[in-house]
Amino acid sequence: REYVNPVIGGAINDVGTLEWFGTDFVVTIDGQFAESSSGSTGTSMTKRLYGRDFGINIPATAEICGIEAEIVRKASASTPSNYVTDADVRLYVNYMVAGTNQANAGIKWPATTGTATYGSNSNSWGLTLTGADVSTDAFGVGISASIARASGTVTASVDAIRVRLHYYE
Repeated sequence: REYVNPVIGGAINDVGTLEWFGTDFVVTIDGQFAESSSGSTGTSMTKRLYGRDFGINIPATAEICGIEAEIVRKASASTPSNYVTDADVRLYVNYMVAGTNQANAGIKWPATTGTATYGSNSNSWGLTLTGADVSTDAFGVGISASIARASGTVTASVDAIRVRLHYYE
């Protein structure tokens, strides 16, 4: 099974305070980025950036046994005092944040574009899902970033959010 891109990108304010700009850019890997920046000293959290409606078409009764999400991202700085890390990475099911947090909170985002993978072929993110749950525009993946800043402006940039499902028919 291949990774698929979402049709819709956006942001919600269920966590964090920093806005995302260019949220539609997360629908394809094309070098155009959704961005959120902090110019304040200390650590700030972004709102949740999401990709949803992956155009998945699998049998409604299929049992989802694993979900992998790829997020193509970078940070404008990756130093001891200016950096970006994951704060929260979760699924959306029926437009609601769901499942266990898959964030790699201790790992700084690279200063050059890189891909982080969350979940696996056997990780269901703590949920019991079927094909009916994921074959809808209300299914997605969301990420909130933590931006640490001592000087200047630090920007979190996301090029794409993609998903790959593993299931039994």
